[in-house]
Amino acid sequence: MIFSFNRFTAFLRKYVAENRSSLLLTSLGLILLPIFYCLVWPWITGCYASSPFYIPGLTPKDPMWSSEKTFYILLWFIAMLGASKFYSCLRSKSSRISVFMTPASSLEKFASWLLIYGLGSIVIFTAAVFLSDAIRVIVYRLAYPDVDYIEFITPSYLLFSDSAQMISMGAVSPEQGEAIHNGAVSLLYGNILAGLTLQALMALGSAIWTKSPLLKTLCTGFGILCLSAILFTLGLKVFFFGSFRSIRPNEIADNLEWLFIVLMIVQIIFTWCVSYFRFKEWGVKF
Repeated sequence: MIFSFNRFTAFLRKYVAENRSSLLLTSLGLILLPIFYCLVWPWITGCYASSPFYIPGLTPKDPMWSSEKTFYILLWFIAMLGASKFYSCLRSKSSRISVFMTPASSLEKFASWLLIYGLGSIVIFTAAVFLSDAIRVIVYRLAYPDVDYIEFITPSYLLFSDSAQMISMGAVSPEQGEAIHNGAVSLLYGNILAGLTLQALMALGSAIWTKSPLLKTLCTGFGILCLSAILFTLGLKVFFFGSFRSIRPNEIADNLEWLFIVLMIVQIIFTWCVSYFRFKEWGVKF
């Protein structure tokens, strides 16, 4: 039997028990990072010490709401950091012995690490974001009792935008509001795909390099990205006869957006499969 739920839960409990200290420290870091950012950033920028630039319906009332892109960047970093620990059991001989001698299939072990380092780290960080935002609001409302624009950030604003509020306030037309909402949804899909891609690549790097996988994978990925950009640019020049003036960016985006999404999903699945079979190779070597 390739996958047994009983063996999966038994291995998961055993792995968590053996790595309790490391997992607790990692979880604590995931919680403290957004708390530190939410408490320190307003103090550094002084956004509550002076009146912010505010246009009703067009700019967020609370200046801290303008930093939602920072949370996406932090989420990417957390996804990469968690995935870099995916095959941390391969770093020492004793941990390899413990993992490979445990009566569980490779798929069950892989699913356990995917639950802990893949999904678990993202869930903990997302919850910590809203917890830290609540702490920010409480602390700065006490520090600046006269400031009335310190508000909790909403999930809808982080995920999409305040297009409905803009329409209700008359700042934009319904057609413009729909365009803003569609753009925000596309941006959300792009951020999700980018995060999943980075996570899969980092897990693959963890299976290839047992020591310093985060640094080595980032350096390798940066080199591949630069080479791909050069080849892509040369390909566009050749395909469009050396002239970029004949290219219509909107037309290219409309025709290739669906293809880009499909290719990204295939690449993510392929990368995870490669990392899984790389882990199985470690078992054969052992």
